[in-house]
Amino acid sequence: MIRQSDFVALCESARPGKKKDAKVIATALKEFKQYNRFVLQMSGCRAAVEGMLRGMTPTWKIQDGKPRVQAAVFVAEQILDEKTGMYFAVETVMVDKVLEELQKGLFEMEENGLNLRIENNAGEDAAEAGEGEESSAKELSAEDKMLSDALQVTGELVRFLVKRKSRPHLDFKKRARRVYLKKLQISGGPYASTMQLATHISILIGGSGFVQESIIAPWEKAWWTKHKTVDPSVLQMIEAGAAMELEQQKALEAAEAAKEAEEGDVEGDESNEDDVDEEGDGEEGDSQNGAESEEEKKD
Repeated sequence: MIRQSDFVALCESARPGKKKDAKVIATALKEFKQYNRFVLQMSGCRAAVEGMLRGMTPTWKIQDGKPRVQAAVFVAEQILDEKTGMYFAVETVMVDKVLEELQKGLFEMEENGLNLRIENNAGEDAAEAGEGEESSAKELSAEDKMLSDALQVTGELVRFLVKRKSRPHLDFKKRARRVYLKKLQISGGPYASTMQLATHISILIGGSGFVQESIIAPWEKAWWTKHKTVDPSVLQMIEAGAAMELEQQKALEAAEAAKEAEEGDVEGDESNEDDVDEEGDGEEGDSQNGAESEEEKKD
């Protein structure tokens, strides 16, 4: 059997900027759970999150925030992976820490002029197209893939916390319930800070529509939120994001209308030039016909 103190020592030995050490912790979580009946406790889970973040975050000065985002996404994926067992022991505070790291990375990317908004329906359009060329043209770039993963894990983290607090074991059979409760170390759900972080990240990448669908809707459907309301600051962020999206849409439509009008003017000028050329050709033809008729009269 693996002692909890030994696992904590392993996590604390992770060196800053060494991705290999972070991956060793992730692998140890899966291996210990599968082969040693290792039950992860809150102290071990806390050490694992901190160790993996430390190992995945580079020690040099981060220029564009991408490494920070990649580190946060990696740790979030381990939390969500059922094989690691972190579901049963991760504290909401540690989930907030991962989301804060993700938010910092996105801020740094935005400061460096990178566009954070991705098209959520690009994959669906490519699938509907059905043609290889069109599908390959719409494939996400490496940067968009990273942002898409960040958006996905953000929504899944909120749903995971909501599910855990909703006591899903009440619907289990007796034996499965006993096994579940034996592993469960904490059953806390999302805090107000968790909802705020998840909302801000989702607005930056996916827009207010994604927030309503993947962040607010799961929280409102939970039985323990029946007599609760969403935090006012979260609603304000959604309203501000929707207003900004509306302004951007109007600006885009105005730019497209101006472009179409400009193209119409160019086509009109080209058609006028063609008409002038045709008139010139007609006058030349008439003059030639007149000259021929005069020659015939002389003959």
